[in-house]
Amino acid sequence: LFRIERISETYINDYLPDLLVDQLAYQTGRVFYPLLIETDYAGKFSGIHNWKEIQERWAGVREKIELYFKGKEVRKYLELTESILDSKEELDELFANDLFFHTYFTSIYQNYTSLFMLESEKSYPVMGKINPLKFSVEQQLCKELTDYQAIKIIHTGRMVDERTVRDLEQGENYPIHKMVYPWLEPAKGTYKAYYTLNHRTRQIRTIDARWELELSKKKTVEVKIHQLDSDPGSQDSFIIEEGTQKKKSGFFSTLFGD
Repeated sequence: LFRIERISETYINDYLPDLLVDQLAYQTGRVFYPLLIETDYAGKFSGIHNWKEIQERWAGVREKIELYFKGKEVRKYLELTESILDSKEELDELFANDLFFHTYFTSIYQNYTSLFMLESEKSYPVMGKINPLKFSVEQQLCKELTDYQAIKIIHTGRMVDERTVRDLEQGENYPIHKMVYPWLEPAKGTYKAYYTLNHRTRQIRTIDARWELELSKKKTVEVKIHQLDSDPGSQDSFIIEEGTQKKKSGFFSTLFGD
């Protein structure tokens, strides 16, 4: 199990949330912490362990939110949140398709064979709410430790999703345009990521991941997670960046924000 706590404020572009929607998302997100994450032996996300506990916290969190936030849209937002909390399957899917969680809780703890390399197909939620994009990924375990004595794993991938550029730009979950116009080529894209791990504990220290999609206008998505220096025995804290937005928190930031 991984225990995740929000131990500091969340910043968007180095500022505390000031827009109403950001403040609402931040306050609503408090219901999840502390959060217990279940993973498989390879480190891949498999579900939320303390779902019932989160449900029990919700009534108190909602009551406090309704003291400060009013209006039809607020009620709609809270009802949507409550409907998700009522279903463990929906909640697990929401976290599994969050790019931060998806990138951190991935299958890196594996047998890399005598070649120090693995090949597999992975999917990444880099296009918002539509189904994640499929990539063929080569995972390479570096034979030597880095200069600062860390284990390094390199991911190199190319997109193998059947959807076309038009499918992706129109938010399709399936290759609809490919079926209608068979001559259309699938969209192209690449993926590169660098993971470093503490060589003694095998805990992740840094992640630097980048996806580039060749759409009508080139789309680049970046996720950077860096462990902050801390005193021995203290809780781990991370800086997390996605694209041009920087979010600083004890671990992960607001879940329901755009």
